[in-house]
Amino acid sequence: MSGARYDAAVVGGGPVGAAAALAFARRGARVLLLEANPAAATRLAGEWLHPPGVDALARLGVDVLADGEGPTAGRGFAVFPDDGSDPVVLPYPDGLRGASIEHHALVALVRARACAHPGVDFRPGARVTAVEDGRLTYEEKSNGHAGAAVTVEAARIVGADGRTSVVRRALGFADDANPMSSMAGVELRGVTLPFEGYGHVVLGGPGPVLMYRIGPDRARACLDVPHGADGRPRRDAAALWGAFSPVLPAQVLPAFRAALDERRVAWAGIAFRPRAHYGRGAVALAGDAVGYFHPMTAAGMSLGIVDAERVAAGGDVEDYGREREAESYVPELLACGLYQALTRRDPSGVAIRAAVYRLWRASDAERQRTMRILACAETRPDQFRGAFNALALELVRGTARGWRAFPAALGLLREWIRWPVASILPGALRRAYRAQSTPAHPLASREARTATDSRDARDARDMRDVRGARDAQGDERRGAP
Repeated sequence: MSGARYDAAVVGGGPVGAAAALAFARRGARVLLLEANPAAATRLAGEWLHPPGVDALARLGVDVLADGEGPTAGRGFAVFPDDGSDPVVLPYPDGLRGASIEHHALVALVRARACAHPGVDFRPGARVTAVEDGRLTYEEKSNGHAGAAVTVEAARIVGADGRTSVVRRALGFADDANPMSSMAGVELRGVTLPFEGYGHVVLGGPGPVLMYRIGPDRARACLDVPHGADGRPRRDAAALWGAFSPVLPAQVLPAFRAALDERRVAWAGIAFRPRAHYGRGAVALAGDAVGYFHPMTAAGMSLGIVDAERVAAGGDVEDYGREREAESYVPELLACGLYQALTRRDPSGVAIRAAVYRLWRASDAERQRTMRILACAETRPDQFRGAFNALALELVRGTARGWRAFPAALGLLREWIRWPVASILPGALRRAYRAQSTPAHPLASREARTATDSRDARDARDMRDVRGARDAQGDERRGAP
């Protein structure tokens, strides 16, 4: 009904929006929760929660591991190097535990808890058409048809409506996402993973693979599929098998092939948008409506859940944005920098990757530091710089053979220095650069980013051509679906 008043109106009924509605309601607020497409929960989306995300939900009264449908306790990550060496196991430190759970099950759990709270008014099928400071208008579907427009007032409006956020557009923020690749989410059935309870990062294919359990007899393999010359990924089963079967662990190959044969594959785009804009006035953003990066580190869902908790904690939108912008910067830097380090095929990328493997194998302290940052449990820039310094020392130590080779070893670090430099910028300067950053450039002029990104894309295409020719030679030996 038009003219209704709420303390908070949350747009988007996914896990972040439902968590935000629940957080407001538990503080005594009267909350309107709007979801335009309740069936969207079945799409391929975040399914791994790092410990801070699990803990934030627990503080809202949602125990994912106890109450969710088929969750698995997350113990950390296992990285399968592209050089054929043994996997590197990276447990969460300090007894921390994450969780992996199918996306629709997570949505159902958090949404049910929000809707059960007497302070939450949930409106499924409600499509927002206008957002102003303290007021929004929506149309509610009935029998498949849009009803009359309803305008309500709210002291706080939260846009938790994902990458194509209506609320973000209403605020006038640019649609500044950088397309990266596509993701094929393959449902593996009847499979045992090499390291149960761990997320598996498999390298050496056209793009990285992230695997984890989503149920007692099911796992998900998320394949990063680069785009071809036409700007599109190849989506046929033969292409996926030929590209990724050479690098996947042998024990998952039968399930992988069966999934491709039965077309149990869902697709989603991978893109990067810096987490630079959190709202204005009485209107705030949370989750993917703020920004997102490559899902290899699986940090997006946890950052979004913590957004939801913090946006309801009181204070104005400016304070909330300043706090979350600072806390999300190091996880964003790590996600982008680690993706570059673990996937680039040029000499500096190969050298950096080898140094990362050596450092992880040799130092428990560095394994723990990496996991604290990756899990969003450590957000201090000095710790990010410390991790880079340790990597730089390892690269020089492992690459240089006498003083004559020392300058060449340092040269390999030249363009990677942008990551620690970005972490030392003062807050105001960081925020100005961050809004224009790309996955490969946390700070640079637009012209420099364009030139380097073009070169990187060309190098990636060349490597894919070489890898494709190499893999084709093994197709007959492996068989193809």
